[in-house]
Amino acid sequence: MVSELASRMEIDHFEPGQTIINKDDEGVTMYFIISGEVKIHDREHLLAKLSKGEFFGEMSILDREPRSMSVTAITPTTTGSILRNDLFDVINMFPGMTVELIGFLSRRLRKLNRFMVEQLKNREKELEKQVEERTAELTRKNAELEEAIKRIKQSQQQLIMQEKLASLYRDWE
Repeated sequence: MVSELASRMEIDHFEPGQTIINKDDEGVTMYFIISGEVKIHDREHLLAKLSKGEFFGEMSILDREPRSMSVTAITPTTTGSILRNDLFDVINMFPGMTVELIGFLSRRLRKLNRFMVEQLKNREKELEKQVEERTAELTRKNAELEEAIKRIKQSQQQLIMQEKLASLYRDWE
């Protein structure tokens, strides 16, 4: 099976920072990482890092949808790519490969779910910290406003008292 896959692959080399897959492109190719490391991402949002022995691009081949993420080389990377029809031919030649592929995809989805949950937890902590900081700032500003209001009321009372005294003084004259 591996030799059949390898015989149908095209070998490509990518430099760090070079895009391998663009989000929304048509997905007709699956990539196997022979060496190097790539990141799967949507702009600056990292979804996963993959390295030697792993593969990517299979979802668009299977569901015939455009690419949902971009893939960029992190280090110098060598990949073997196989076209949709060639992959399906090999799967038909080796039916057991279907079970292996489904198992691998299931493990990847579980790993991805754990990663996403961890990112959400980290974001929740960041947001809680921001809420605490802003609450503290609002509490401080509220205290400053209360103090300012207190001073204004005192000034008003002093002005009223001064006005009353001035009025009494005029009445005396």
